[in-house]
Amino acid sequence: MVELGDRVKDSITGFEGIAWSWVRFLTGCDRIGILPREMSEKGTLKELEYFDLPRVEVLKKQEVVFAQPEKLPAAKPKEGPGGMEVYPKNHDPR
Repeated sequence: MVELGDRVKDSITGFEGIAWSWVRFLTGCDRIGILPREMSEKGTLKELEYFDLPRVEVLKKQEVVFAQPEKLPAAKPKEGPGGMEVYPKNHDPR
């Protein structure tokens, strides 16, 4: 199973890179955006390319992992007008 951050390869073209994004279409087709790690001949980033999920094979699990921010403690709402719950400005619903 492909996960974002895995090093992957398209089995038909051999295009290789990091699984960077995942798109699910209304029709049920899943596509994986692969970002190559190599730079272009001009020294710029190569473009992300999308491939159908069944064509993509995992070469290495979780090659790229970003640190996730710690979950903030749940903010307690205050009672506002009409009994509505009012949260502080910096409230994070996670």
